[in-house]
Amino acid sequence: MKRYTIGLTLLFALMSTGCGDKEEKDKTETSLKELGAIHGIEVGTSAAVKPWHPITGTNEIGVELSDPNYVAFAMKHFARMTPSQDMLNNVVWDQPSDFTDASSYEYQDQVQNFVNATTDFHVHGAHMVWHSAMSPWMSTSSGFVGDDVVNFMENHIANMALGYPQVTSWNVVNEAISDNPISTTSHVSGNLRDTIWKQEVGDDYIERAFQVARQAGVETLLYNDYGIDLPNATKTQAVLQLVKKLNDMDLIDGIGLQSHLAGDSTVPTIAEFRSNIAQFAALGLEVHITEFDITHCLTLHCRDVTGPQIAYNLASACREEPACVSFTVWGMLNDRSWLHPDRVDPSLYSGRSLYALPFDSQYGTTPIFDALVDAWQ
Repeated sequence: MKRYTIGLTLLFALMSTGCGDKEEKDKTETSLKELGAIHGIEVGTSAAVKPWHPITGTNEIGVELSDPNYVAFAMKHFARMTPSQDMLNNVVWDQPSDFTDASSYEYQDQVQNFVNATTDFHVHGAHMVWHSAMSPWMSTSSGFVGDDVVNFMENHIANMALGYPQVTSWNVVNEAISDNPISTTSHVSGNLRDTIWKQEVGDDYIERAFQVARQAGVETLLYNDYGIDLPNATKTQAVLQLVKKLNDMDLIDGIGLQSHLAGDSTVPTIAEFRSNIAQFAALGLEVHITEFDITHCLTLHCRDVTGPQIAYNLASACREEPACVSFTVWGMLNDRSWLHPDRVDPSLYSGRSLYALPFDSQYGTTPIFDALVDAWQ
């Protein structure tokens, strides 16, 4: 197993100019998507048309999917694209709708225009049902209750699936399991996060959401969650019970492991990652790494050692497990990561990171890029 040690970046910097130039040239000519494809892994990233800045509370113009340079660079390295914000129900339906108002699809049209213009991307949809993507009018205090919630959920899923048939895979439900589930041996209502979907649709809202998505003809249906990267973790086992139930009902095709992994914690081994992937694969499910990045990473030791080691171990596990068919990094450039100190309120999330992703603000490669290359070449 490759091991990363501090000082490698400095060592390369001290090499002769000729060797250093060749090293950098070789790195810039390497394509992550081409390396992943060798092993049957579709390598992806996430972006938005007009990303919402969480600190300023405004939409940013001319960046990410609206920046031709960004798109061209993404096309070199990534085959898969997950819109980070543009398909969420609070963006699509920022005001109450009877699902006949085409103007509500402004963002979606921009994303679809991008899809149509860049056929090298396979667009993966995220997320049809997520408790954190709720407009202010979507609350019980605003009268959003009972059948209104049921009808909205079902109509939203059907509209997104039927309106964008080019999007052949979706996270149908995101983050529905509690961080402290009560059972690891069966799927029970006590394992569910207490959300408006559970309260108003019912304990079976996940199954109902997947049924609508299946009936709408979506090719690949995923359940997606965080904190399920280690095989014996309580939450992992609770999610395993959920997807077993969905699989028995023929309602699910894969599991999405978000894989936001902490750079200040013990590094999971390749064997641990492989064991986790394998237990989901044993159900006949595809396994997708859907949102990989390194959280809690503010030190040079994390940049040069723990972060790259985590990336290498997870990417190696994905390479060795045939069921692991995609690997998405959540963003592309470090300064645009949702974890960057300039883009996250520390009172809301403590996992800030300067070194979360494979590229820096100038499109240069980072140690995480090197680790992915090491794992797949």
